[in-house]
Amino acid sequence: MRGLIKRAGNGSRVGQSNRAAHCQSCLPDPNAHLTPFMAAESTAFATLVTSRLDPARMYELFVDDANYADVCRALSPADSSWPLNRLVPFLRRREICQSLAGKDVEALLFDAGIVVAALSTRLGDRSKYFYGDTPSVLDAIVFGQLAVALLVPLTRPRLRTLVAGYPNLMQFVDRIRMEYFREDSEQWTGRMDNEEAVELCRAEAERRAREESSRRAAEQRAREARDGAPPPSSETPEETERKRGNLYFIWASVAVLPHICFCQTRLSSLSSS
Repeated sequence: MRGLIKRAGNGSRVGQSNRAAHCQSCLPDPNAHLTPFMAAESTAFATLVTSRLDPARMYELFVDDANYADVCRALSPADSSWPLNRLVPFLRRREICQSLAGKDVEALLFDAGIVVAALSTRLGDRSKYFYGDTPSVLDAIVFGQLAVALLVPLTRPRLRTLVAGYPNLMQFVDRIRMEYFREDSEQWTGRMDNEEAVELCRAEAERRAREESSRRAAEQRAREARDGAPPPSSETPEETERKRGNLYFIWASVAVLPHICFCQTRLSSLSSS
């Protein structure tokens, strides 16, 4: 059923709204090593990231025309059938544009710069993660935001320029990548610069467009063959012109016929009188 996941350990179904609570009850608490003060501070920083940094990231990915056309739409799921492969990114972009309506991009980037500076100051150079050598929820949230800004190839990567000014945050992202996503990191990152990656995304988008056009043409030909569409006309231009003239004559006759009938009726009434 929609909105449901697998049964919990006690056999009950877990709804979509209760997934986070269910996961927290089944998995170890990543904030278990935090003191009450650290937990409160972590919540404050997480709120700051999601309310100030995330809007700038979403603007850069979906609202910026160049980034959306060259990268985001090209990275939509390749196995999605038409029109979902066009409709889903469009609906997602429209939703984000509506949520950011009236927001100035410079103001968004200014707020994002303040958040990045605050994160860099809190992280410092003293520890592996924000609260010692054990990752917490805040580390996961910050990594998710900064990794997209640093690793997704964009035509205009303005957030990457902000984050690149703080070496400890760059090292923080690389550290988590190599520790928890080593296989993906070695396969997809570090092998090309941003311009090469953007060109690769553009080439992928063009390839998908060609495949979609070919598929539509094939479906059209198959539909015409199935419906028994008549073959293309082989008549000469003179025959085509003659048929067009006959058609015009028929239209003119139909238009004049009521007037002829009216005149005949009028003449008949005058002669009888």
